[in-house]
Amino acid sequence: MASLKNSLGAYCREQKQFEMQHQYLHYKYSQIPINSKLPGLGINAGNMRGGYYNNVLSNNASAIESNLYGIRQIDLTQPNPPVRPQLNKLYEQSFFKTPRSSIFIPEPLVVHKLQRPVGPFSGV
Repeated sequence: MASLKNSLGAYCREQKQFEMQHQYLHYKYSQIPINSKLPGLGINAGNMRGGYYNNVLSNNASAIESNLYGIRQIDLTQPNPPVRPQLNKLYEQSFFKTPRSSIFIPEPLVVHKLQRPVGPFSGV
């Protein structure tokens, strides 16, 4: 039985995927902002495409990540020096002004015992 992995269509599809990845990574209009800030008031932060490579979050991102993944932890010839993170301070950018009196913070949630059905997942 012939393999479809080495067919002309599979080759063309794989080459198209490589081309699309190349276009995404090398898009000529992508820009890194001069001042990076985090959005305020509960807005989710966007995708930080160049944060790792352009020292947005820290100045030694590769050393931090290598330490977190445990790379060179068992090097017997040269011990791994302790990593001191050089984190950058990201300030907050608010998009609109809100008076402090209009912000609503709900009371803490209190669930009283025996108000939910007893199941195999509970400790009651």
